[in-house]
Amino acid sequence: MRAYTLLFPFLFGTMTACQDTDTDTDTDTDTDTDTDTDTDTDTDTDTSVQDLQDGTVDANTVVTLEDVVVTGLADSGFWISELDGGAYSGIWVYVAFEWQNLYPEIERGSVVNLVGEYIEYDKEGEWASTLSEVDVSSGSIELVGPTDESVTPTIVSIAELTDTNMAEQWEGVLLTVENVQVAEPSLGFGEWSITSTGNNDAQCIVDDAMYDAFADFEHTAGDTYSSITGILHFGYDAYKLEPRDMSDLVGYESNSTTGKDLMMGDLSITEIMYNPESGEDFNCEWFEVHNNLDESVDLLGLTVSNLNPDSTVDSFKIRYPTVIPAQSYGIIAKRGPGSWDASEPTSYCNAYAQVFTPNGYFGSDINLGNDKDEILTLDYVSESATETIAVAPTFNNPTDPGVAWQATADMTNPTDTADASNWCAATAAIGETGDFGTPGQANNVACD
Repeated sequence: MRAYTLLFPFLFGTMTACQDTDTDTDTDTDTDTDTDTDTDTDTDTDTSVQDLQDGTVDANTVVTLEDVVVTGLADSGFWISELDGGAYSGIWVYVAFEWQNLYPEIERGSVVNLVGEYIEYDKEGEWASTLSEVDVSSGSIELVGPTDESVTPTIVSIAELTDTNMAEQWEGVLLTVENVQVAEPSLGFGEWSITSTGNNDAQCIVDDAMYDAFADFEHTAGDTYSSITGILHFGYDAYKLEPRDMSDLVGYESNSTTGKDLMMGDLSITEIMYNPESGEDFNCEWFEVHNNLDESVDLLGLTVSNLNPDSTVDSFKIRYPTVIPAQSYGIIAKRGPGSWDASEPTSYCNAYAQVFTPNGYFGSDINLGNDKDEILTLDYVSESATETIAVAPTFNNPTDPGVAWQATADMTNPTDTADASNWCAATAAIGETGDFGTPGQANNVACD
């Protein structure tokens, strides 16, 4: 295959990449068999990935890696592997943010030659441990071409990935874990965790550096996968498995009812606090949902939509577990848990949080207007269609500030709750907040 160089501005002192700095005086081109006794002073090392990861090569050494295979692409670099895979066979390569705009030819499966500095990165001392990487931001990347073969993932156990001593050998390596279940559906920042279906003592973090699983899977705790493939990465003092795309998650089985399983009538919107006095609108608006089914549901995957008078729609997809028990009420609140921290007096909605805890949140992109006609819905949005699951009546400033608007007492039928004539102002006090409503409970006012 023909090789061509993509980048070659290598600046380590006055050395040029891969250039010999010996002081002999012969002018041969390395094809002779002379027996001179010169001692080269090369500072770059033609080596293997294993030599870096197993400690053979010291950190802060300029190295050359040849005929390595790109196994995954991320925003600021990519992972490479020796073709044979196995322990110590992979490593992270740092280039620069948005580097793919400069090198669109590099893709998964590309064979490359690299020159860069091998370092142990610890985020300027913030991390207790380090990430092994090759920094080629001032080095060179040479695209050799595509490979006719692919790197085969190594099958490991979750226990191997959660034991720091055992996980080190797998850092940067393409791996597969089999027969796993979801432990924590969301840890924040696009992370979630898995455990073995046979032994749930050890949990491995799954991250979204290359692929956001929430875009395709509405998984909840206990859901299972026959296998998950990804590259083991280290960051913020934790090892994390990085799937590359949807095909790396195989054999998904849902064990719960989520947004994709719901239809019109399964839920009802029964109360709206669109203008709270106890806390600012920007942080403390909320609405109430009743689960009409005889089983718990998780609203994960549903989209909260607010249709404005000008026909624009503000929306927010629920990406975190939002469980409402069977035949029960749940609260969907604005912002996120940090704004509703009952233990933190300075949290925006602390007064409300002393009385009730939201089941889930709809972020900050939606504002429930105080004085204009709006329609609040819960929708399931797929690539082909949008299906409305629950709808509230059009409202236009129906109550005073700090007073929730709610469906008549004990009304949960979705047809009836969609009719504004069945709604009126709440009269029950919400604890000592000074506001009025019955969040998370049956409404108690008979609307005329």
